[in-house]
Amino acid sequence: MLEPGGLLIVYHFPNRLSHIEALSRLFYSRQYRHVAESVKFHKHLFSAADIPRLAKAGGFSLVTSGRYGVLPRNSFNRLPAVLRSREGLASFVNIADVVLERALCSFVQNFYFVARREERSPSPGGKEDLCPVP
Repeated sequence: MLEPGGLLIVYHFPNRLSHIEALSRLFYSRQYRHVAESVKFHKHLFSAADIPRLAKAGGFSLVTSGRYGVLPRNSFNRLPAVLRSREGLASFVNIADVVLERALCSFVQNFYFVARREERSPSPGGKEDLCPVP
């Protein structure tokens, strides 16, 4: 349970317009056809407009949000260990990602957001109703 006023921090919220998600579905759907769809790919994808709507529906007010991740980071796992563990490669990828995020912001892989739990209004009589009737 998150106390009223507490912060909810969410990362890796999958973007509906992600080019990585689209390309993965295009290239890997047939290869992994025997695997359930919800295991291969994200079951739910979201737009930027979904974030404040979902936050409000859950009793939160949005504090901040953003987008990140243009480069498919898992692809670097296929490189030889001597390359993928290099600090220089990680720095280059991070810088390239920041530059590309600005140019391709709609198509990044993920969203992040921070939302604050809204204060609950007390029930009549001043006591909190833990099981309100809909």
